[in-house]
Amino acid sequence: MPLVPPDSPLRQVPDSIDRRSVLYLDGIRYCFHIFDLASARLVTALQALSTSYVSPQLLADQIATAISDAWTMVDTVHRLRELLSQAPRLKKNSPELQLFIRHTSKIEDLRHFYQHFRTRIDSFASIGMPLWGTLSWIHTDLATGENHNYTIAPGTFFEGATVYSCTVDFVEMKYVERIALFAGSAMVDLAVLAEQVEQFTAWYTTWYQKQFPDVSHHAADLHIRTGVRAVQRKPAADIGTSNDHTPEA
Repeated sequence: MPLVPPDSPLRQVPDSIDRRSVLYLDGIRYCFHIFDLASARLVTALQALSTSYVSPQLLADQIATAISDAWTMVDTVHRLRELLSQAPRLKKNSPELQLFIRHTSKIEDLRHFYQHFRTRIDSFASIGMPLWGTLSWIHTDLATGENHNYTIAPGTFFEGATVYSCTVDFVEMKYVERIALFAGSAMVDLAVLAEQVEQFTAWYTTWYQKQFPDVSHHAADLHIRTGVRAVQRKPAADIGTSNDHTPEA
């Protein structure tokens, strides 16, 4: 089920609140929505990379798709955290909000890495780190029940390049992460992140319903179509002139 289904109360903003509050509520709602879309696309991309042969001609597209959605998830949670810290009416000491902020704190390190490519390329080159990081995930073979670890490293695999994979717990004999995005010294399990966002969205939706009961609300998510049609106009000399009438003497 989507985080923000078509009948979600988050789509109904009361027309009695101020514009600033409207923008905060819209920003939070769209963070949920964008994160959800990126997460679903990422799962689809990783499934394709795990279960079918990808031709060399299409591999770069598949990798770019997965990496793009992984970083979109990171960036969206960063923006969500910023909006939640300033959102009107939302108590900042709410246990659910505080828990979400703590659980997603690693996002800030990743986002900082992502935003400073230009000034840090020399340091990346010195340690052999791929510019866009490494994405590693676990796929279960339904036929055998075995777990396999797949990893993609976007870009050129130069000599000395470092590629990270999911951690193995040799005591429990299992992988620790499910979808791990590595960048520099930072790592986040995107599967765990998706669960945290899902849980928080459910709490936030309940909070929203209590704050804004079923009242008159604004329209939302407009889809407008306009068109331009050329109209041929007569030459100016032909407008309002005639030589058919001769004045009487």
